[in-house]
Order: sequence, then structure tokens, then C-alpha cells
Amino acid sequence: MTRVKAIYRSWAIPCSGKQVYAPRHRVEWLGKISEAGVRRRAEFYYQQLDALRTVRQQVRRDLLAEGKKHQAWKRLCQIPSISDNPKKLWATTPWFGFFLSAVFIASSRRSLSVSKPTKQNGGHS
Repeated sequence: MTRVKAIYRSWAIPCSGKQVYAPRHRVEWLGKISEAGVRRRAEFYYQQLDALRTVRQQVRRDLLAEGKKHQAWKRLCQIPSISDNPKKLWATTPWFGFFLSAVFIASSRRSLSVSKPTKQNGGHS
């Protein structure tokens, strides 16, 4: 997203806010760039942004679906702020996705880990 704004800033075109990213305003924003090559680069960045938004939405859905399969999900849903609406928490709390991923990675590693052998003879050699 910052690449798009960087192009406009490099041409001294003010671009505060999020309107510069909105698909319905793209023609207007692209019209502000007079150089054809730079305009084409901005179009490529917009295409990348659209693709990343689509992938991000799919990954978000997949992670939530996978999360519901794990025991940790049930524990997380016992926390009042999460149990009310986990999807809302996901959308409003940037760290939640990382936290949820870490919980599942940790739980899957625990299930794959091999237990240490116990000492025999009470630890005497």
C-alpha cells in the first residue's frame, strides 16, 4: 500500500487518507500522474494491491476455519471479549491473528514433539 502513495508523493501529489486506495477513485488518482510510465507503474501497484486483498481475505477465512479445529479455540472463546464475536476481534485487533497463529503452531509442535526418555534406576549410573 505504501508503494502506491510513494508514487504520488514522489510527484508532489498530496495523498493523505485511504481514498487513494479505493477502486472507485482510481481513475481520478491515476489521472493526476502525467508521465505515462509512472502511471503504468501505479496501475501495476494497484493490481498487486487488489490481488493481496483477495489473498488476505482467503487466508483470514482459512485461518479462522483451521483455528476452530484446535482445542485452543475453545479456550480462547471462554475469554469474554473473544467469545462475543471472534471475527470482530480479528478485524479490530491487529495482534490477534499473530496470537492465534502462534497458539496453533505451538500446539501442533507440542503434539509432534518426542518426549524425553526418563532416567532409569532413579538417575544412578
